[in-house]
Amino acid sequence: MLLLLLPLGLIASSLIRGYQSPARLREIAGVLASGAPLLDVRSPGEFASGHHRRARNLPVGDLAGRLGEIGAPGDPVVVHCQSGARSGQACRILKAGGFTRVYDLGAYRNLARLPEVPRDGQEAAPVLTRNQRRRERQRLTHRG
Repeated sequence: MLLLLLPLGLIASSLIRGYQSPARLREIAGVLASGAPLLDVRSPGEFASGHHRRARNLPVGDLAGRLGEIGAPGDPVVVHCQSGARSGQACRILKAGGFTRVYDLGAYRNLARLPEVPRDGQEAAPVLTRNQRRRERQRLTHRG
């Protein structure tokens, strides 16, 4: 029984922490490349401490009253926060407000995991795991 609960606990933990699969990150990267707005629903203080250059700060508490500032309900919107909890709440608010193409990037750290989007027929860079990124940094550092 414990062997069954352990994998379920790991999956639930990943979801709670705002994990996004590499396939989902590629999809969101493509949506952003097409010009979709990136909403950062953290507090203004969190936003001021660091944010993506394309992100627009719209705290989740203010979102319901400012839906008209985002765009047309049929346009795609990408949302993120610090851990993934507020972005989920923001997605529910957006969907209740008529937005149909809402993408939850989840946690702020997922911004760094977004792959390069293919441009001019080039192939996209792969999404690397944490260990692969660490090995690549070590390889570049020890090159000489």
